[in-house]
Amino acid sequence: MPHIVKVVTADNGRALYFSRAPIPWLREPGDASIRTAYVRQHVGVYAYTRDALAAWVALPQHPLERIERLEQLRPLAAGLAMGVATVSELPAGGVDTEEDLAHANARWNELSALGPDA
Repeated sequence: MPHIVKVVTADNGRALYFSRAPIPWLREPGDASIRTAYVRQHVGVYAYTRDALAAWVALPQHPLERIERLEQLRPLAAGLAMGVATVSELPAGGVDTEEDLAHANARWNELSALGPDA
């Protein structure tokens, strides 16, 4: 499923690679149970310091970024570290279209109206 971005992480929790292709690639069917522990769907919630973001946008587009159409590959290919957090449940849905954005904004407004104790 090329619309689902996948991420492979190092043992320290940092991103090794992002792809729209199945990663890690299952070469031997007998290794399926090992692979399962490493399959991660990338959700795309980011938090950066101002300096890290400035360094990112100052970088030229990397060929891997262009090939995969994944902006995360630009800083990753330049050697910048990206931590990855693992969550047990996927969010309700992504924000990939104008309709998704309108829905997310409406939901945000609903939650904001409830106040911090909701």
